[in-house]
Amino acid sequence: TDTNQVLEDFAQYERAGNLSARVRDLLTAAQQPGGPLSGEAIPEGVTVEQLLMPIRAELYSRGYIKNFAFKKWPEITRIQNKHVNRLPKTKNFRDRGFKQAFESYSGVPLANARNLALIPTGPQSMRKRLNMINSANSSIDMLVWGFHDDESGKRIADALIRARKAKQIPVRLIVDGPTSQRSGYGGELVRMSEAGVEVVQWQGKENPYYGMHGKMLLVDGTRVLEGGRNIGDAYLAPDRWSDLDLTYVGGSMGAINYNHFAEMFNAQIDLQNLKYRKLPIKTVPVGSKRGSIGTLVHYPNQDSRDGIYEMSLYAIKNARDEIDIANAYFITTPSLTNALLEAIDRGVRVRIFTNSNMSLDEPALSVPILRSVKELAEAGADVYLKQGETLHTKSFRADGLGWVGSYNWHPRSHHYEVEKATFFNDPKLVKELRSYFNVETAKAARVTDPSEIQIELDPKLDLVLELLFNQL
Repeated sequence: TDTNQVLEDFAQYERAGNLSARVRDLLTAAQQPGGPLSGEAIPEGVTVEQLLMPIRAELYSRGYIKNFAFKKWPEITRIQNKHVNRLPKTKNFRDRGFKQAFESYSGVPLANARNLALIPTGPQSMRKRLNMINSANSSIDMLVWGFHDDESGKRIADALIRARKAKQIPVRLIVDGPTSQRSGYGGELVRMSEAGVEVVQWQGKENPYYGMHGKMLLVDGTRVLEGGRNIGDAYLAPDRWSDLDLTYVGGSMGAINYNHFAEMFNAQIDLQNLKYRKLPIKTVPVGSKRGSIGTLVHYPNQDSRDGIYEMSLYAIKNARDEIDIANAYFITTPSLTNALLEAIDRGVRVRIFTNSNMSLDEPALSVPILRSVKELAEAGADVYLKQGETLHTKSFRADGLGWVGSYNWHPRSHHYEVEKATFFNDPKLVKELRSYFNVETAKAARVTDPSEIQIELDPKLDLVLELLFNQL
């Protein structure tokens, strides 16, 4: 059958109030002999309600439930290329042309910052976070998708509570609302809220399935730590997931990051009628003529630009030597595929590092990830697949330009998530990012022959992936 008919059937079930029962019946049938899930148990902890979420999100976002529908990917691709192709080309990401392109496109200045450094391990990131929180003098603002009720979550929560009670400074925390309602995520939030921490559980306004996936710790309005890590043992304990954070200190960058946080915080006060006091917006100092760092936040919206995605496309199109992408969920969309294939054709070395089907924490994403990297490997890209624990890093480098952030290269980040990434052309930091990539990929499995990537899929499951592509 075709995808439109399947979605229309699901929409009718939803209107009749029996979508849940129908999905349960379909899962049961799929596990019968000869079915696409024959002999496979539903993974432990996965409920019908959890499986209903992406179906309902897709119905909503394609206009079956309300008058709301995402643009289709051919149109998105046309718009993205139009935006990127209007920008002036650059031969060197350190030149004035790139600065003008970045600032004219984003409206965000490239500024100077001090003490730029990457944080490659979980324990290092935990120590840095605790040091920043414990040394705070005037304020602590934190943005994070998930705050786990585990040992790492307790340690961070204890530090935030101490700062609030002992120093009497404002401590503010924005977390993703739907995630905080899951088992294992809400307890520490309640404890912090009762101790005076201003906890906001972020909600989407335009689309109820939007999420807040950004990560940032801002102390005293000037010291910043951001990247891919959430608060939890998987990210911060020894010998767990591979991930990456960036830390720096800067006047302009501090004000820019504070304003991003304040805008989100204030919007949620209005949306949820919260009793917290709104934050003032700061005046951002003029950036340096040779500023080397600029941060972008992507807000999901039907009509807004995806600055992180489009500035990355710009970098790919202007790269001359080498492109490195390390990303947890590398599922290509048309404009990214085309840009990378064009780069390979003009002699740029393209290296992709992502999860294997053995390291992935979200098994449903395995097939689309492997499909994406197989196509690029066949075109000549170097592909590395993580072994052991999950790769959760989100980093990008094109020649002398890099970024570290929360943005996953998959449709969901573009369509649904608030994301944050900080771009930099500081030579020392770019070199450090390249070294990080080399160290991590040396421990991975390199794909020496694209035929090594075996993808076998029942046509019925293939239809499901097509139906839910925007949710991946």
